Amino acid sequence: MLKTKTQISAFCSRPFKRLKFTPEGDVTMCCFQERKCLGNILKNNLEEIWFSPLAEDIRKETLANNLHTICKVDSCPFSKNKVQQPEDFIAKMFPDEFEIDIPSQHCNIGGETPSVKNPACMMCERHLRDPKDFYQQDNLEQVCKKLKPYMRHVKWLHIQGVAEPFWKDRIFDVLEYLGVKENKEKIWISTTTNGTLMNERHRKLFLEYPMSTITWSMDAGSPEVYKVIRRVDMYNKIVENLKNYSKEIKSGQFIHIHNNINVINIEDVDKMVYLAAEVGINRLDFNATYGIPAICVNKENVHIFKEAQKRIMALSKKLGVYTTFMRNLTLDFMDPPTEQEVEEEIKKLDFNEAFIKNGCPDNRPLDIGPTEQLVQITI
Repeated sequence: MLKTKTQISAFCSRPFKRLKFTPEGDVTMCCFQERKCLGNILKNNLEEIWFSPLAEDIRKETLANNLHTICKVDSCPFSKNKVQQPEDFIAKMFPDEFEIDIPSQHCNIGGETPSVKNPACMMCERHLRDPKDFYQQDNLEQVCKKLKPYMRHVKWLHIQGVAEPFWKDRIFDVLEYLGVKENKEKIWISTTTNGTLMNERHRKLFLEYPMSTITWSMDAGSPEVYKVIRRVDMYNKIVENLKNYSKEIKSGQFIHIHNNINVINIEDVDKMVYLAAEVGINRLDFNATYGIPAICVNKENVHIFKEAQKRIMALSKKLGVYTTFMRNLTLDFMDPPTEQEVEEEIKKLDFNEAFIKNGCPDNRPLDIGPTEQLVQITI
Protein backbone atom coordinates (compact mmCIF):
# COMPACT_ATOMS: atom_id res chain seq x y z
CA MET A 1 0.00 0.00 0.00
CA LEU A 2 2.72 2.47 0.96
CA LYS A 3 4.98 3.96 -1.71
CA THR A 4 8.06 6.13 -1.42
CA LYS A 5 5.87 9.20 -0.92
CA THR A 6 2.06 9.24 -0.90
CA GLN A 7 -0.54 11.92 -0.24
CA ILE A 8 -3.02 10.46 2.26
CA SER A 9 -6.35 11.73 3.58
CA ALA A 10 -7.48 9.86 6.71
CA PHE A 11 -8.86 10.61 10.18
CA CYS A 12 -5.76 9.09 11.85
CA SER A 13 -2.21 9.38 10.55
CA ARG A 14 -0.58 6.92 12.95
CA PRO A 15 -1.06 3.72 10.89
CA PHE A 16 0.77 5.42 8.01
CA LYS A 17 3.53 7.20 9.91
CA ARG A 18 4.25 5.79 13.36
CA LEU A 19 5.56 2.80 15.27
CA LYS A 20 5.66 2.55 19.05
CA PHE A 21 8.12 0.28 20.89
CA THR A 22 8.10 -0.99 24.46
CA PRO A 23 11.40 -1.63 26.27
CA GLU A 24 10.73 -5.34 25.69
CA GLY A 25 10.51 -4.78 21.94
CA ASP A 26 6.74 -5.12 21.47
CA VAL A 27 5.35 -2.97 18.66
CA THR A 28 2.11 -1.07 18.04
CA MET A 29 1.21 2.04 16.06
CA CYS A 30 0.15 4.05 19.11
CA CYS A 31 -0.46 3.76 22.85
CA PHE A 32 -4.15 2.96 22.37
CA GLN A 33 -3.73 -0.20 20.31
CA GLU A 34 -3.67 -3.61 21.92
CA ARG A 35 -0.18 -4.19 23.28
CA LYS A 36 2.12 -6.49 21.28
CA CYS A 37 -0.31 -6.49 18.35
CA LEU A 38 2.18 -6.00 15.51
CA GLY A 39 5.06 -8.15 16.72
CA ASN A 40 8.41 -7.71 18.44
CA ILE A 41 11.35 -5.78 16.99
CA LEU A 42 13.83 -8.10 18.75
CA LYS A 43 12.30 -11.09 16.92
CA ASN A 44 11.24 -9.52 13.61
CA ASN A 45 12.83 -6.85 11.47
CA LEU A 46 11.07 -3.55 10.91
CA GLU A 47 10.05 -4.38 7.35
CA GLU A 48 8.24 -7.56 8.48
CA ILE A 49 6.32 -5.55 11.08
CA TRP A 50 5.53 -2.46 9.00
CA PHE A 51 4.37 -4.40 5.95
CA SER A 52 2.65 -7.23 7.84
CA PRO A 53 -0.89 -8.27 6.81
CA LEU A 54 -2.27 -6.84 10.07
CA ALA A 55 -0.55 -3.47 9.57
CA GLU A 56 -1.86 -3.29 6.02
CA ASP A 57 -5.37 -4.22 7.21
CA ILE A 58 -5.31 -1.45 9.82
CA ARG A 59 -4.33 1.05 7.13
CA LYS A 60 -7.05 -0.25 4.80
CA GLU A 61 -9.73 0.15 7.47
CA THR A 62 -8.50 3.63 8.37
CA LEU A 63 -8.69 4.74 4.74
CA ALA A 64 -12.27 3.44 4.70
CA ASN A 65 -12.99 5.78 7.64
CA ASN A 66 -13.35 2.86 10.04
CA LEU A 67 -11.66 2.25 13.37
CA HIS A 68 -9.95 -1.14 13.19
CA THR A 69 -10.96 -3.72 15.81
CA ILE A 70 -7.54 -3.51 17.47
CA CYS A 71 -8.02 0.25 17.87
CA LYS A 72 -11.50 0.07 19.38
CA VAL A 73 -10.76 0.91 23.00
CA ASP A 74 -12.46 3.54 25.15
CA SER A 75 -9.22 5.46 25.66
CA CYS A 76 -8.75 6.11 21.93
CA PRO A 77 -9.95 9.65 21.18
CA PHE A 78 -11.46 8.50 17.89
CA SER A 79 -13.65 5.89 19.59
CA LYS A 80 -15.88 8.67 20.98
CA ASN A 81 -16.20 10.63 17.76
CA LYS A 82 -19.39 10.03 15.82
CA VAL A 83 -17.95 11.69 12.72
CA GLN A 84 -14.33 11.10 11.78
CA GLN A 85 -12.78 14.20 10.22
CA PRO A 86 -10.00 13.38 7.73
CA GLU A 87 -6.66 15.15 7.66
CA ASP A 88 -4.21 15.41 4.79
CA PHE A 89 -0.61 14.27 5.26
CA ILE A 90 2.33 12.69 3.47
CA ALA A 91 3.09 9.00 4.10
CA LYS A 92 6.41 7.45 3.12
CA MET A 93 7.53 3.87 2.63
CA PHE A 94 8.89 3.61 6.19
CA PRO A 95 7.52 5.21 9.36
CA ASP A 96 8.95 8.65 10.06
CA GLU A 97 7.70 8.74 13.66
CA PHE A 98 9.09 6.54 16.43
CA GLU A 99 7.68 6.38 19.96
CA ILE A 100 9.82 4.58 22.56
CA ASP A 101 8.75 3.68 26.08
CA ILE A 102 10.91 3.73 29.18
CA PRO A 103 10.21 0.63 31.39
CA SER A 104 6.95 1.10 33.31
CA GLN A 105 8.55 0.60 36.71
CA HIS A 106 11.11 3.35 36.06
CA CYS A 107 9.76 6.37 37.98
CA ASN A 108 10.81 8.56 40.88
CA ILE A 109 7.31 8.85 42.41
CA GLY A 110 6.66 5.57 44.17
CA GLY A 111 9.94 4.10 42.95
CA GLU A 112 10.18 0.81 41.09
CA THR A 113 8.01 -0.99 43.64
CA PRO A 114 5.27 1.38 44.87
CA SER A 115 3.80 0.57 48.26
CA VAL A 116 1.24 1.96 50.69
CA LYS A 117 4.01 3.95 52.37
CA ASN A 118 5.53 5.08 49.06
CA PRO A 119 2.66 5.13 46.52
CA ALA A 120 2.78 6.02 42.85
CA CYS A 121 0.59 8.80 41.45
CA MET A 122 -3.11 8.17 41.98
CA MET A 123 -3.89 8.01 38.25
CA CYS A 124 -0.91 5.87 37.26
CA GLU A 125 -1.33 2.18 36.48
CA ARG A 126 1.61 1.58 38.82
CA HIS A 127 -0.67 2.61 41.67
CA LEU A 128 -3.48 0.28 40.65
CA ARG A 129 -1.47 -2.89 40.06
CA ASP A 130 1.02 -5.12 41.82
CA PRO A 131 4.63 -4.18 40.86
CA LYS A 132 5.23 -7.58 39.28
CA ASP A 133 2.25 -7.02 36.98
CA PHE A 134 3.61 -3.84 35.37
CA TYR A 135 7.31 -4.73 35.43
CA GLN A 136 8.95 -4.58 31.98
CA GLN A 137 12.30 -6.06 31.05
CA ASP A 138 14.72 -3.27 30.17
CA ASN A 139 15.97 -4.16 26.68
CA LEU A 140 16.09 -0.56 25.51
CA GLU A 141 19.68 -0.72 24.29
CA GLN A 142 18.96 -3.80 22.15
CA VAL A 143 15.72 -2.25 20.84
CA CYS A 144 17.49 0.96 19.90
CA LYS A 145 20.29 -0.94 18.14
CA LYS A 146 17.66 -2.58 15.92
CA LEU A 147 16.09 0.82 15.21
CA LYS A 148 19.23 2.87 14.68
CA PRO A 149 19.63 1.98 10.95
CA TYR A 150 16.12 3.37 10.33
CA MET A 151 16.71 6.67 12.09
CA ARG A 152 17.58 8.24 8.73
CA HIS A 153 13.85 8.05 7.93
CA VAL A 154 12.69 9.46 11.26
CA LYS A 155 11.52 13.06 11.59
CA TRP A 156 9.91 12.80 15.03
CA LEU A 157 10.93 10.82 18.11
CA HIS A 158 8.86 10.61 21.30
CA ILE A 159 10.34 9.06 24.47
CA GLN A 160 8.07 8.47 27.45
CA GLY A 161 5.83 5.55 28.42
CA VAL A 162 4.33 5.32 31.91
CA ALA A 163 7.67 6.18 33.48
CA GLU A 164 9.47 9.46 34.23
CA PRO A 165 12.00 9.81 31.38
CA PHE A 166 14.40 12.08 33.30
CA TRP A 167 14.78 9.71 36.25
CA LYS A 168 18.31 8.26 36.22
CA ASP A 169 18.85 10.10 32.88
CA ARG A 170 17.14 7.29 30.95
CA ILE A 171 15.91 9.59 28.19
CA PHE A 172 19.47 10.61 27.43
CA ASP A 173 20.52 6.95 27.26
CA VAL A 174 17.91 6.34 24.57
CA LEU A 175 19.01 9.39 22.60
CA GLU A 176 22.60 8.14 22.77
CA TYR A 177 21.70 4.58 21.74
CA LEU A 178 19.91 5.95 18.67
CA GLY A 179 22.70 8.39 17.77
CA VAL A 180 20.26 11.31 17.75
CA LYS A 181 22.77 13.95 18.81
CA GLU A 182 24.63 13.56 15.51
CA ASN A 183 21.39 14.37 13.67
CA LYS A 184 19.73 16.66 16.19
CA GLU A 185 19.10 19.33 13.54
CA LYS A 186 16.85 16.91 11.61
CA ILE A 187 14.83 15.05 14.26
CA TRP A 188 12.08 16.50 16.42
CA ILE A 189 12.34 15.23 20.02
CA SER A 190 9.38 15.17 22.39
CA THR A 191 8.66 13.80 25.85
CA THR A 192 6.38 14.17 28.85
CA THR A 193 7.64 14.83 32.36
CA ASN A 194 6.12 15.19 35.82
CA GLY A 195 8.50 18.14 36.28
CA THR A 196 9.99 17.03 39.60
CA LEU A 197 13.43 16.38 38.09
CA MET A 198 13.62 19.34 35.72
CA ASN A 199 16.50 21.00 37.55
CA GLU A 200 19.10 23.18 35.86
CA ARG A 201 21.20 20.20 34.75
CA HIS A 202 18.34 18.33 33.09
CA ARG A 203 17.00 21.48 31.49
CA LYS A 204 20.40 22.24 30.00
CA LEU A 205 20.87 18.70 28.66
CA PHE A 206 17.45 18.55 27.01
CA LEU A 207 17.69 22.05 25.58
CA GLU A 208 20.78 20.94 23.66
CA TYR A 209 18.29 19.52 21.15
CA PRO A 210 17.19 22.50 19.04
CA MET A 211 13.89 20.98 17.87
CA SER A 212 11.90 19.76 20.84
CA THR A 213 8.55 19.68 22.60
CA ILE A 214 8.24 18.89 26.29
CA THR A 215 4.86 18.35 27.95
CA TRP A 216 4.52 18.94 31.68
CA SER A 217 1.95 16.59 33.16
CA MET A 218 0.43 18.64 35.98
CA ASP A 219 -3.14 17.44 36.72
CA ALA A 220 -3.51 20.18 39.34
CA GLY A 221 -3.58 23.94 39.77
CA SER A 222 -2.80 24.09 43.48
CA PRO A 223 -0.38 22.47 45.97
CA GLU A 224 -3.22 20.82 47.88
CA VAL A 225 -4.75 19.05 44.88
CA TYR A 226 -1.34 18.16 43.48
CA LYS A 227 -0.37 16.38 46.68
CA VAL A 228 -3.55 14.29 46.63
CA ILE A 229 -3.03 13.15 43.03
CA ARG A 230 0.77 12.97 42.82
CA ARG A 231 1.51 12.01 46.46
CA VAL A 232 4.39 14.46 46.76
CA ASP A 233 4.35 18.02 48.09
CA MET A 234 6.26 19.53 45.16
CA TYR A 235 3.77 21.66 43.27
CA ASN A 236 5.53 24.97 43.97
CA LYS A 237 8.92 23.51 43.06
CA ILE A 238 7.54 22.10 39.81
CA VAL A 239 6.01 25.46 38.90
CA GLU A 240 9.41 27.05 39.59
CA ASN A 241 11.07 24.49 37.29
CA LEU A 242 8.40 25.14 34.66
CA LYS A 243 8.90 28.89 34.73
CA ASN A 244 12.69 28.53 34.51
CA TYR A 245 12.37 26.17 31.54
CA SER A 246 9.99 28.58 29.85
CA LYS A 247 12.56 31.37 30.17
CA GLU A 248 15.38 29.20 28.79
CA ILE A 249 13.78 27.80 25.61
CA LYS A 250 14.75 29.19 22.22
CA SER A 251 13.04 29.36 18.86
CA GLY A 252 12.11 25.85 17.74
CA GLN A 253 11.65 24.57 21.30
CA PHE A 254 8.11 24.24 22.61
CA ILE A 255 6.46 23.74 25.96
CA HIS A 256 3.02 22.30 26.76
CA ILE A 257 1.00 21.48 29.88
CA HIS A 258 -1.35 18.49 30.03
CA ASN A 259 -4.09 17.98 32.61
CA ASN A 260 -6.30 14.93 33.11
CA ILE A 261 -9.58 16.13 34.63
CA ASN A 262 -11.65 14.26 37.22
CA VAL A 263 -13.77 15.02 40.30
CA ILE A 264 -10.64 15.54 42.43
CA ASN A 265 -9.12 18.37 40.39
CA ILE A 266 -12.11 19.75 38.49
CA GLU A 267 -12.30 22.84 40.72
CA ASP A 268 -8.69 23.64 39.78
CA VAL A 269 -9.32 24.16 36.06
CA ASP A 270 -9.40 27.98 36.31
CA LYS A 271 -6.03 27.95 38.07
CA MET A 272 -4.64 25.64 35.38
CA VAL A 273 -5.49 28.16 32.68
CA TYR A 274 -4.09 31.08 34.67
CA LEU A 275 -0.82 29.18 35.21
CA ALA A 276 -0.54 28.48 31.48
CA ALA A 277 -1.08 32.17 30.71
CA GLU A 278 1.44 33.27 33.34
CA VAL A 279 4.15 30.90 32.11
CA GLY A 280 3.48 31.59 28.44
CA ILE A 281 3.32 28.03 27.14
CA ASN A 282 2.60 27.04 23.54
CA ARG A 283 -0.34 24.78 24.29
CA LEU A 284 -2.56 23.72 27.19
CA ASP A 285 -4.21 20.33 26.76
CA PHE A 286 -7.06 18.74 28.74
CA ASN A 287 -8.40 15.20 28.78
CA ALA A 288 -11.05 13.39 30.77
CA THR A 289 -9.49 10.91 33.19
CA TYR A 290 -10.33 7.29 32.43
CA GLY A 291 -9.78 3.94 34.13
CA ILE A 292 -10.81 4.96 37.67
CA PRO A 293 -14.65 4.93 37.72
CA ALA A 294 -14.97 6.49 41.18
CA ILE A 295 -13.52 9.82 40.01
CA CYS A 296 -14.37 9.86 36.30
CA VAL A 297 -17.09 11.58 34.31
CA ASN A 298 -20.35 9.63 34.14
CA LYS A 299 -23.98 10.31 33.23
CA GLU A 300 -24.76 11.55 36.76
CA ASN A 301 -21.93 14.10 37.05
CA VAL A 302 -21.37 15.02 33.38
CA HIS A 303 -22.97 18.46 33.87
CA ILE A 304 -20.10 19.39 36.20
CA PHE A 305 -17.56 18.44 33.53
CA LYS A 306 -19.43 20.44 30.90
CA GLU A 307 -19.34 23.52 33.12
CA ALA A 308 -15.61 22.98 33.69
CA GLN A 309 -14.92 22.75 29.95
CA LYS A 310 -16.98 25.89 29.38
CA ARG A 311 -14.92 27.81 31.98
CA ILE A 312 -11.67 26.49 30.48
CA MET A 313 -12.67 27.61 26.99
CA ALA A 314 -13.87 31.02 28.20
CA LEU A 315 -10.75 31.74 30.26
CA SER A 316 -8.44 30.48 27.52
CA LYS A 317 -10.06 32.73 24.93
CA LYS A 318 -9.90 35.77 27.18
CA LEU A 319 -6.30 35.14 28.29
CA GLY A 320 -5.02 34.16 24.85
CA VAL A 321 -4.07 30.61 25.83
CA TYR A 322 -4.07 28.04 23.02
CA THR A 323 -6.10 25.20 24.56
CA THR A 324 -7.03 21.79 23.16
CA PHE A 325 -9.07 18.83 24.37
CA MET A 326 -7.83 15.36 23.56
CA ARG A 327 -11.43 14.31 24.13
CA ASN A 328 -14.28 16.54 25.28
CA LEU A 329 -14.63 16.35 29.04
CA THR A 330 -18.26 15.32 28.53
CA LEU A 331 -17.20 12.30 26.42
CA ASP A 332 -20.35 10.81 24.87
CA PHE A 333 -22.60 11.51 27.87
CA MET A 334 -23.48 15.03 26.76
CA ASP A 335 -22.64 17.46 23.97
CA PRO A 336 -19.72 19.79 24.75
CA PRO A 337 -20.25 23.53 25.26
CA THR A 338 -21.25 25.52 22.19
CA GLU A 339 -19.48 28.68 21.06
CA GLN A 340 -22.48 30.72 22.16
CA GLU A 341 -22.36 29.19 25.65
CA VAL A 342 -18.66 30.00 25.87
CA GLU A 343 -19.26 33.61 24.81
CA GLU A 344 -21.94 33.95 27.48
CA GLU A 345 -19.55 32.51 30.06
CA ILE A 346 -16.89 35.07 29.14
CA LYS A 347 -19.31 37.88 30.04
CA LYS A 348 -19.84 36.36 33.51
CA LEU A 349 -16.19 35.84 34.42
CA ASP A 350 -14.46 38.30 36.71
CA PHE A 351 -11.00 38.89 35.23
CA ASN A 352 -7.96 40.58 36.62
CA GLU A 353 -7.42 43.06 33.78
CA ALA A 354 -3.77 43.67 34.71
CA PHE A 355 -3.12 39.95 34.41
CA ILE A 356 -4.83 39.79 31.04
CA LYS A 357 -2.48 42.48 29.75
CA ASN A 358 0.70 41.30 31.43
CA GLY A 359 0.23 37.61 32.23
CA CYS A 360 1.80 36.12 29.09
CA PRO A 361 5.54 36.86 28.79
CA ASP A 362 5.56 36.70 24.99
CA ASN A 363 3.53 35.77 21.93
CA ARG A 364 4.79 32.26 21.42
CA PRO A 365 3.76 30.43 18.24
CA LEU A 366 0.96 27.90 18.43
CA ASP A 367 2.64 25.53 15.98
CA ILE A 368 4.34 22.61 17.76
CA GLY A 369 6.50 21.19 15.02
CA PRO A 370 6.11 18.54 12.33
CA THR A 371 3.60 16.38 14.23
CA GLU A 372 0.75 17.32 16.51
CA GLN A 373 1.18 14.92 19.41
CA LEU A 374 -1.60 14.82 21.97
CA VAL A 375 0.13 12.93 24.73
CA GLN A 376 -2.07 10.59 26.71
CA ILE A 377 -1.12 10.26 30.37
CA THR A 378 -1.33 6.62 31.35
CA ILE A 379 -3.61 5.83 34.25
